[in-house]
Amino acid sequence: MGRRLVLALGRAPSFRSGLPLPSFRLPSLPSPRTPTRRELLTFAGILVLLGAAYAVARESRVFAVRTVTISGGPPTVGREVQASLEDVLGTSLVALDSEDVERRIAALPSVRTARVDRAFPHELTVLVEAERPLAVVRRGRQAWVIAETGTVIRELEWEDSIGLPRIRLAETVSLRPGLSLTDRDAQVAVTTLRALPRRFPLAVESVRAADGAVTAVLEGNVALELGPPADLRRKIAAAAAVLRSLPEDERRTLAYLDVALPQRPVAAAKSQLESEG
Repeated sequence: MGRRLVLALGRAPSFRSGLPLPSFRLPSLPSPRTPTRRELLTFAGILVLLGAAYAVARESRVFAVRTVTISGGPPTVGREVQASLEDVLGTSLVALDSEDVERRIAALPSVRTARVDRAFPHELTVLVEAERPLAVVRRGRQAWVIAETGTVIRELEWEDSIGLPRIRLAETVSLRPGLSLTDRDAQVAVTTLRALPRRFPLAVESVRAADGAVTAVLEGNVALELGPPADLRRKIAAAAAVLRSLPEDERRTLAYLDVALPQRPVAAAKSQLESEG
């Protein structure tokens, strides 16, 4: 007889660690309790008292506004804000709608933003961010102060001089405080003035945009030719570099400085007759 080969197959290995798992019990939660009638009545009474106290505070003069404190803007803006809030005096701080007061203040042409806070028991504090004057826009005998945002801040008397650059408007353009400039050339002039650094070597007396080109007149009647209103910051930086390279007394002797091509600025001096005049 032939031999038979018998294979003994063992059990598959077990992957259990054999370590006992810890046992734990979840904490039992207390069963909800129905409040008693007395507790419900007490809670309702508290709500009624709070509502009555709020109503009394709204209508009484216990928290009436007696003082309005304004900060963050120049005195002229502070006086305008103060005048716009005269009817707030005597109003209860509890009943005061602070968001409505903020919107009313921000609607003033001289104000960019405003934040109102209650300072109990009798004070209303107002933090104002005023519009920053940028230029004087003139049309004929009329003049207006324009903010950096292009908003008309106020009308200006013709004889008043406040040391701001001038922008000439077309005769057909009409403005009033609170409006924004819509004239395209005037908007370009405002954009040019915003691009000027705080410390430009020569003060800017006026800016004119016409026929697709921008010209600024600098202190000493120096014409700064900027060409088309594109890449203004680079052109102005080139002009500032040229002016700073000249002695201070020579800057005003320039007739013009052309930086329409900022990589190749061109300058010319005034004639002797012009310099003496």
